[in-house]
This record gives sequence, C-alpha cells and structure tokens, in this order.
Amino acid sequence: MLRKHSSKQVLIINQHHLCGKVKYKMSYADTISKSQTFDYGAYLDVGEYEAEVTKMLFKKSPQKGDVFIAELKLTHTSDEKKHPLGAKRSWVQKMADTTVSGPAMKSFIYAALGAVSPEQRAAVDPKIGAIVYQFEQGQNSILVGRVVHINVVPHTTKDKRAVSVTRFSVKTT
Repeated sequence: MLRKHSSKQVLIINQHHLCGKVKYKMSYADTISKSQTFDYGAYLDVGEYEAEVTKMLFKKSPQKGDVFIAELKLTHTSDEKKHPLGAKRSWVQKMADTTVSGPAMKSFIYAALGAVSPEQRAAVDPKIGAIVYQFEQGQNSILVGRVVHINVVPHTTKDKRAVSVTRFSVKTT
C-alpha cells in the first residue's frame, strides 16, 4: 500500500509470513538484503614476517575499487603479541595505479615462487599472466601453500602522509 508521508511517497509492506503483521518502510532494506558482504582482514604492522598463502582473489571494493587480496597464515613473526603464529592476515593491493600495483604484484609472485636470480625471474615472467588470471577468475592458485617473507616498513609520501610499504622476498627460515 502506498501512503503519503511528509510530502514523500513511502511504501509500507505488510510482512505476514516473517513475523506476523509488522509494517516496514522501504528504505535501504531491499538494497542491503541484496548486497554482497566484504570481509575485512587483519593487516600486518611494521615488522618482519613469514606467511603461508592460503587464498588469493580479486574483489571490487566500494572504497578502493578493484583490489587483489592475499590471505595469509603467519609462520614467523617479529611481534607474537599482536601477530601470533598461525594468525590469519591479509595483504591488499589496490589495482587503480598499475605503476604501483604491477611491481608489487610481481614482487609477491616472485617471492612466492622462490624466484631470486634474474634467470629464475625470467623463467617466471611468461607465467605471470596465467597466474594472475587464475585468481582473477576465482580458481585455485599455484601460489596457495607457498611461503613468503614479508618486511613491512614505514614510509612518508611526497604529500607527507605516513603509510606502510610491504616488501616481499623468498622465505628465509
């Protein structure tokens, strides 16, 4: 039924089947009930870590646009109080600026595959497109189960903002 309310049309719905004869105003309810949820992970603070890759995916984030997410399980940590062994953490890379995201993603893939030398990296390079395509499509990635060394360092941007920079390398322990 449609009813006038404060010079606006408000739709009133009788919900007989859910919880008796309760009236709800249509507002964000329909939108929210059809919305996807976003999982927000725990992130790493400044420090050194080693982590096993447990999942890799791409998502559309309302705040950040397209993002790459690596879900990780800590196998070594420099701060066991905040980041205990076995804790799940996430690394998120915004894909908006490929001059930043491209090298970061490539560094992560090199580290996960143990590609240290220029020769090893050259052997991995032709496979990077297929690797990224796998997790872009929601498929299991060959990087799952691999361990990466992570060094998170503080950094100040040109506009004087404090951020953290995540650097990846081959596992050390």
